[in-house]
Amino acid sequence: MKLRYLFSIILSSVLFFSACEEQVTDSWDNIKLSQTYLSIAEEGGSATLTVTATEDWEFVVDDVWPEVIKRDKEGNVESSTPSWLVADKMSGGQGETKVTFSAEATTSGRELELKIKAGDNTQFVRVRQGSMTVTKATVAEIIAGPEGKLYEVKGICTAIANTNYGNWYLKDSSTDQQLYIYGTVDASGKYNWSSFNIEVGDEVTVQGSYVLYGGNTPEFVNATFIKVSKSLVKVITEPATVAKEGGELEVKVAYKGAGVFPTVPEEYRSWVSIVDMQNKPGEPTKIEPNPADTAVVKIAVLPNDGGNREGSVTFVSSGSSVPYAFTQEGAIIETTADQINAAEDGATLYRITGCVKSIANGKYGNLYISDYTGEVYVYGTYDAEGNRFDAFTTPINEGDIVTVCGVKTSYNGSPQMKNVVVENHIPVATVTVADFLAAPEASDVYYRLTGTLSGLDAAGIYGNIYLTDETGEVYVYGLLSGWGGPKKEFESLVTNAGLAEGDKITIVGTRTAYKGTPQVGNAFFVSKAE
Repeated sequence: MKLRYLFSIILSSVLFFSACEEQVTDSWDNIKLSQTYLSIAEEGGSATLTVTATEDWEFVVDDVWPEVIKRDKEGNVESSTPSWLVADKMSGGQGETKVTFSAEATTSGRELELKIKAGDNTQFVRVRQGSMTVTKATVAEIIAGPEGKLYEVKGICTAIANTNYGNWYLKDSSTDQQLYIYGTVDASGKYNWSSFNIEVGDEVTVQGSYVLYGGNTPEFVNATFIKVSKSLVKVITEPATVAKEGGELEVKVAYKGAGVFPTVPEEYRSWVSIVDMQNKPGEPTKIEPNPADTAVVKIAVLPNDGGNREGSVTFVSSGSSVPYAFTQEGAIIETTADQINAAEDGATLYRITGCVKSIANGKYGNLYISDYTGEVYVYGTYDAEGNRFDAFTTPINEGDIVTVCGVKTSYNGSPQMKNVVVENHIPVATVTVADFLAAPEASDVYYRLTGTLSGLDAAGIYGNIYLTDETGEVYVYGLLSGWGGPKKEFESLVTNAGLAEGDKITIVGTRTAYKGTPQVGNAFFVSKAE
């Protein structure tokens, strides 16, 4: 699979040992290790590894070793702290090199798997401190506990993301948060998803070491499968989308308990209801003497006057329960940056037009869009054909005007729009004042100018100012506080942006004229240089 972390889990203590004598392991010709497992006492201490190589080698640095790095949503480092495990060397050359690992005392077992790179080959060494005793815990207790600790947890499989490696979500009643199982292995450490027979709604027990990926997502990496208790109820119908006009959903449910009981969660009862249910007994056969019964449940969904929304119905049978989630289409909400930032996360679609203030990631299209109310962060940008940002036929640049549509989400508590679609794009050329004055008059072609603000005292509420750079001066007729901003509020812009005569500012506008004299029309403020 992949080692996105250096926390990779070997849960069976049989697999872990500390060699009493150093013996070079069978490995690559260019790099051999004296041991692949090292042990450090719980009260603290050290352990030594001998690396025998025919060329230069080095440890692979990751976000969990030798520094524990937390990143923001753009991938930038927010914080960096030393790992619990320290190595006295991070690289070496030909011949034998001794590397000493050390750790302070700990109250619970922990371990790291480290990678050593030599040429095109990679070796692995696992360093464990203390005893990796399995602690049975709830999801809430795991999240509150230390990273690297070994836990056993039991919960319901709520969704399956990948069936090659076994990526899925586990939830119990202790918290609304879910534990992401990033890889599931059997007792021998192999990915063997089909043998686990895990389905949504099943109660599953796994063991794993806890990590908090990106400072936000609680995870087990390569969790060991223990057991599964099959749910007595299973939804057969695939998730559906209901038209905004409303309608009925027909959902088929198989169950082996004493009947099946659909329930609408309280938050959806104002627009979702159960209107009918028909039961069909299963027919026993020699192959299946105890077949599941089937219920056909009709769900009524009222018309939707707002944006897209999500609903669900829970089906219960003799203690087992499984949700059925669906989406209802809605109107696209035309809105502003401040309203998006204040909106609840969900399936509602929002449309905003603004200026691309900056581009945080030119590959995926992570960017900031500003209007007169503020700015909104966009995580992922696509065109109408589904092409990613870096494959756009007409690239979007800083300063361009765009209309995008997408949902509101949050990351680490920060609001954002995610995976938006660009519905309209107005390229904006960055020019000097001289180039602007020489351009033809056109009310639909926008330019981006940077210069010194003058004439502020006479601007008044309309924002009629002069902008000067090294190539000339141009008159700006009515500077707005941002894209879509109200007129006659220039004084508020001056106060809010702290504008003063002589400031260097950036604006966007069109080449217009008054009585034959060129000027900047349809102008709006973008930024002030610090």
